[in-house]
Amino acid sequence: MTITLPPTLDLLVKNKVNSGLYANESEVVCDALRHEFAHDVVHEWVRAQAAAGFAQLDAGECDDVTREELLARFVHRRAA
Repeated sequence: MTITLPPTLDLLVKNKVNSGLYANESEVVCDALRHEFAHDVVHEWVRAQAAAGFAQLDAGECDDVTREELLARFVHRRAA
């Protein structure tokens, strides 16, 4: 496969290789694509969670909480 990058992206890729972080341009592009695909998975999860949350709101299945209470719930879940 051959890919032509615009000059600005080509320069960014070359700078990554020149920095020593990558052995060649192919590694830079592969790493960038892996990150992009992982980002897509996270975005889809967020969309699904948001849709479920809005459906709960529409059905009246929600709690009135303050910002502080919400943050405390997040902290508690993260610690668990």
